[in-house]
Formats: sequence, C-alpha cells, structure tokens
Amino acid sequence: MSALVRQYAGRGSHVHHPGTLLALLIYGQLAVDMDSRLIVAPGLTQAVNDQQQVMPTLGKLRALPPELEMVQALVADNGFMSEANK
Repeated sequence: MSALVRQYAGRGSHVHHPGTLLALLIYGQLAVDMDSRLIVAPGLTQAVNDQQQVMPTLGKLRALPPELEMVQALVADNGFMSEANK
C-alpha cells in the first residue's frame, strides 16, 4: 500500500481503493464557450485551490487556434478570486 493510500486511509474508518483515491485527488477545470457551451480548454490538476488555476487556463485559451474568437470576458466563481488574479 502506498504512503498516500495509508495516509488517506488513516483519516477515515475504511481503506479506499487506489483508483478511488485518484478520483478524490484530481480536480477538473473547464473553459467553456458561453454561447455554444463547447468545452474549449479542459484541464486536470492536483491543486485543491482554484486560485492557482486562472493563469494556466488563460494560457490554454491563448494557445487556441486563431480561427476562434478572442476571449472577451472571464466568468468564474469566488473560488478563483485572489489578489494575483485581479
């Protein structure tokens, strides 16, 4: 059993399968076109704080093909707010 599995299992009353831990420790981020609802920049991270995900997501948006329109606005919940993201 890995150290991560032992550490997490020690917090609860039962041991989780490592595949379950993977699902618990990876967080998804999506950039979505508001009109078409098309996902234009998916991402996975182990960072539990969304504040650290604004700049990487904006970098993915900058890398999109020029045929797509430029991003005009960012809509995000309070979890993304920080001094660095203003």
